[in-house]
Amino acid sequence: MAALKTLFVNTRGHWIESHKFLEMQMKRFLVTIFILWATCSSSPSYQKSYSPFEQGESPQEVAFDECVASGGDAKNPDTFYFSISNASSSPTVKLQLIKIPWDMWQITVSDRSEKPLCNPVTNDMPSHIIRVFTADLNQDGDPDFMVNICSLGCGLTADGSTTTFLLSDRGRYQSTNFYNLTFSPEDIIRFKSTGPFYFIQNDLIGNGKEMTKDGRDHNFWVYQLYKFSGTQMIKANKDDPRFPKWVWFTFKENHKETDLLNADQKKRLLKRSDNK
Repeated sequence: MAALKTLFVNTRGHWIESHKFLEMQMKRFLVTIFILWATCSSSPSYQKSYSPFEQGESPQEVAFDECVASGGDAKNPDTFYFSISNASSSPTVKLQLIKIPWDMWQITVSDRSEKPLCNPVTNDMPSHIIRVFTADLNQDGDPDFMVNICSLGCGLTADGSTTTFLLSDRGRYQSTNFYNLTFSPEDIIRFKSTGPFYFIQNDLIGNGKEMTKDGRDHNFWVYQLYKFSGTQMIKANKDDPRFPKWVWFTFKENHKETDLLNADQKKRLLKRSDNK
């Protein structure tokens, strides 16, 4: 709450001064609100009532830490730094808002002397709802990072997010972006205690021009597996018989693989979705 108090004290009596000042303070306010919200909010990207796993079934989750945010001051209101708590020699993730061709975040990993450890990458989600997590996803002994930027909106639209995965490679980092409906480190799992780590990517897909079994239009929660391998995230649905998983959005709890579409229809819809 101290940050909120400072914000209001600093802006009292000066709100007419300039539009840019107001815009800067509003961005700082939104980030502060998010930090307060993030301390008490975390949900998996897959909807619990439509998860790809049966009730009571839960794969092993991966241990992770949330990075500590700093920056966003009056001098650089659109620049933020995220670092690993109590790890002074670990890399830092820098996010800077750029406006070409539209608002998006430029992300760079650097060492503590600010030497870049990757080429700049962009995350096209323009909001200020940002969380950064770290874990050794590719199991090479170095920290990897997950930068999640959540959209703003109503209903399911509010849960859309783009996650930038930054995977280590002998002191450097390579990036991969995924769009899905919300994100949490709970989406990073493993099936065996000594096995690789996987990311559960989800999407909400309609049947489109495909005729369903009952002749009606429906939406489906669709889950796919991606395996962390070096600096790559490789589609790995074949590694577990439950994937890809199609769950009918029935507005009541459901975990069953739908039979409203046949296997060929699902393959066609997945191909279209993957090529979006």
